[in-house]
Formats: sequence, structure tokens, C-alpha cells
Amino acid sequence: MKNNLKRQTIVQYSPCREDLSLDNPYLEDVLALIDDIKKRHVHDAELELLKFRNEYIMKYAFSIPVYPALSAIAGFAPLVEIGAGNGYWAWCLAQLGAEVHAYDIRPPGDNDPWLWHEGNRWFDDTWCHVEQGDEFVVDRYSDRSLMLAWPELHDQAAYRALSLYRQAGGTRLIYLGDPGSSGDRSFHAALAQCRKVYEYPMPCWPGINETCSIYEL
Repeated sequence: MKNNLKRQTIVQYSPCREDLSLDNPYLEDVLALIDDIKKRHVHDAELELLKFRNEYIMKYAFSIPVYPALSAIAGFAPLVEIGAGNGYWAWCLAQLGAEVHAYDIRPPGDNDPWLWHEGNRWFDDTWCHVEQGDEFVVDRYSDRSLMLAWPELHDQAAYRALSLYRQAGGTRLIYLGDPGSSGDRSFHAALAQCRKVYEYPMPCWPGINETCSIYEL
């Protein structure tokens, strides 16, 4: 089930018919922004696009959902997602009929402004229901595929999630991210011991080496 498509940024991505049938404002907004940049005949369209990355991440997600990745992931539902952020990917996956139980250690929402340091530092609100929970909840979900999207760099949470999930009898991991800037060394060392059954080079923000990978444990 490996995908041999060449790597491309979102600037080169041509949405398919299925992309256009989804309610996916992240993709729509980024494509509209690219259109606007091209109409302005900006010399370096990718560099100009990068100026908006943090703004769009904070509104939507780190990874831009596209149908090929969404359909591949949905094929391995039901899912449990740890570190789901604002739940944007879970919301998109639900449109394809995938059941996703989304958790984040700090779900976005009605954060107390006086306790800003305890809130989610990336997101203000959610796209779907995201429960409060960390990697230690995975032992309840060994019958689901585990999804980890952009685990924090140098943080052992992804490694612990993978280890606890395997110990509980879990058999499948879905990983979204750039290996050079998400997850720690122990996490990627553990991934190297697993069998990769699917890899899709995500049409991502310029300068990012992001893939959607699915592993059998």
C-alpha cells in the first residue's frame, strides 16, 4: 500500500474531485491565498506563502488535510488521536465516516486569561469535541488505530504513547509530521523497528518535509 508520489509543496498541489466535495476550509483558504499570491506576480511565491504559516496553523492545524491522506487514514478507523490540538483533522476525518476519539493534554476552549500558561499555546478553540487526556489513556484503546500528528520535538510523549499502546496490544500507528521537527529520537527509533505499510508525501508548507505514514507494530 505504499505511495510513490513525488514530494510537492501545497503550491504545486492540484486538488482532486473528492477534495472539492469536503468541507475543508483550511485547504480552501490556503489555495485561495496561493491564487492571490500568483495574481500579484510575487517573485518567490513559496517564500511569500510561508509568511502566513503560523496564522493558519493556529486557526486550523499543522498539516493541511488533503483527500489522499484523509481517505488512507479513514480506512484504518476507528481511531484514537493523542495530541489532537483543536481537532481539525478529527473533524475532517469524520466527514469520511471515520470515528475518532480525540484527546489533548490541554484542549483549546474557554481558557482562564489569568491562567494563560495552562492553556493550549497553539489553539484557541476546537473544531470538534476534544477530551482532556495525555498519552496514558492509550491503554484503553488498543482496539483502535493510534494517530499522532506533529508530536512536539524533543518531547517523549509520542514515544510513551507508542510504547504504552503496543504494551496494551495495539497494532497500528498513523504518524503525520516532519521527522526532523516532530517527535524525539526515541520515538523515531521505535518507528524504525515497525513495518511501514503506507507513506504519502504530504503537499505541505514550503520547506517542510512532511509525510503521512502508517505502520504495523
